[in-house]
Amino acid sequence: MNSEIIKKIFNKKAAIVLIVAGIVILAVTGLFDSSEKAKKEEGNNQVNLKEYISELEERLKKVVESIDGAGKSRVMITLSESSEKSYATEEKNITDSQNDGEKYSKDYEKKYVIVNNSALLIKEFAPKICGVAVVCEGGADATVSANVTQAVSVLLGIPMKDIFVTKGA
Repeated sequence: MNSEIIKKIFNKKAAIVLIVAGIVILAVTGLFDSSEKAKKEEGNNQVNLKEYISELEERLKKVVESIDGAGKSRVMITLSESSEKSYATEEKNITDSQNDGEKYSKDYEKKYVIVNNSALLIKEFAPKICGVAVVCEGGADATVSANVTQAVSVLLGIPMKDIFVTKGA
């Protein structure tokens, strides 16, 4: 009879241990999946950023080459920072007050909105362009250089002081 009781106790303990171990394994693999997913998204963002810059440089090159006297051109765009993201938040104002003792306190609480274990992304802003270099056959001509500088400034919305135009070899 004692052996039956011992077997039942061990079977219950073994079942509990197996259940707890299963839960722990699921939790740990879920954490790794989330971190791997975040790394993949970060890698994709870097690839998308490179594609964005390359496409922008190619389009700008075509415009510069179409300017009278510019000729064959090369364009390089530099960015001041990476893209900026804005996430959804919940905000609470907490106030406490007492009239007789004139105590008054105000507190502010801000929490990110979480969906599927990650913050809810509202907007993603493209990185800011901090400078452009244009090397073109007609870059030594002052008129061509001024026209290229003005075109780049208007197209990218950056000041002319951040644009350098020169003649290529």
